[in-house]
Amino acid sequence: MKKYDASQKVETIFSALLTSIYDSRNEAECIADITREILKRLPCQYLHVPSYAVGLRSRLQHISSLLSIGSDGVRVIVIYGMGGIGKTTLAKVAFNEFSHLFEGSSFLENFREYSKKPEGRTHLQHQLLSDILRRNDIEFKGLDHAVKERFRSKRVLLVVDDVDDVHQLNSAAIDRDCFGHGSRIIITTRNMHLLKQLRAEGSYSPKELDGDESLELFSWHAFRTSEPPKEFLQHSEEVVTYCAGLPLAVEVLGAFLIERSIREWESTLKLLKRIPNDNIQAKLQISFNALTIEQKDVFLDIACFFIGVDSYYVACILDGCNLYPDIVLSLLMERCLITISGNNIMMHDLLRDMGRQIVREISPKKCGERSRLWSHNDVVGVLKKKSVRKKIHMLLFSEKQLYGEGEEHCF
Repeated sequence: MKKYDASQKVETIFSALLTSIYDSRNEAECIADITREILKRLPCQYLHVPSYAVGLRSRLQHISSLLSIGSDGVRVIVIYGMGGIGKTTLAKVAFNEFSHLFEGSSFLENFREYSKKPEGRTHLQHQLLSDILRRNDIEFKGLDHAVKERFRSKRVLLVVDDVDDVHQLNSAAIDRDCFGHGSRIIITTRNMHLLKQLRAEGSYSPKELDGDESLELFSWHAFRTSEPPKEFLQHSEEVVTYCAGLPLAVEVLGAFLIERSIREWESTLKLLKRIPNDNIQAKLQISFNALTIEQKDVFLDIACFFIGVDSYYVACILDGCNLYPDIVLSLLMERCLITISGNNIMMHDLLRDMGRQIVREISPKKCGERSRLWSHNDVVGVLKKKSVRKKIHMLLFSEKQLYGEGEEHCF
């Protein structure tokens, strides 16, 4: 596995230019022309991407097809999915791959974060203008007007990373009408509803890594080789299974376990079954923190009790709790926090673990102080000790565990 860099692109451009420019002129003139052309064609910025590009090439082909570079009009492409699935990485790879084909390019990273800061909008607009015009020394009067007017005749590649809603783009005066024919706008988001709001011409949701891809990516981060050593193979496969195809988790845990002993690996695997990794948890929790109180309640109920359960049955229970299931379930789907498969509600394993950890943190030591109890052992312990508190919102118990027979019940 070779590291992903710009060297091959430079070689390709250089070879093409030698063929197109070289004629009877002297060598010095040819070198000057080639240098100018290379500087024009290379992106104004080359973005750092993870060293090991496992699975990126096949995913980049989908983006290339959606961009349809060379066709007329302005096209908006949305890359959407849950946190940690690789949206930003894929957008960076696409930017590095295609930006030299445009007259100007800009990558606005962490757009959601900046747009919430007092001077964030000004920063983003300045970056956009300086990136595309390739000038850092210009003072712009009326940034909104400059953004809307400066690029109308330019064919531009713009990537806006991590957009929450269309109002953030509007506040920065960024719109498809700002850019010339042939321009392409790539937006990454955790909110599928943006596809409709932006009238996007195409969308792509990166899939989880398959087993082979996950193991290879994990091996590169944990061992700096494409395959784990034999003595670590079984443990590596267990880690990969835990990650459930999420690139963020694979990379974080691979980097954490590098140069650690077998016993440390075994201890880490046991710990992960009880407590999620902090770095993974923090990344995933961004989506949860953006929810309203009602949406958070429904998400936590699903994470603790309703994964794999018929969506109509769940909606009836939530409706009885005045949690507005028709709209809230739709919003959770749009936020890539749940999916519906065969009419059953599903959730990624790591999102489930994140939700349950949020509940545990309410009262790490006393189960009876938590809002939800889903573990049979916790439920039985609380009932036997008669330590149930009014804080408990819902619990799941099995008659079989209590009495030797019966069904599961959720209250």
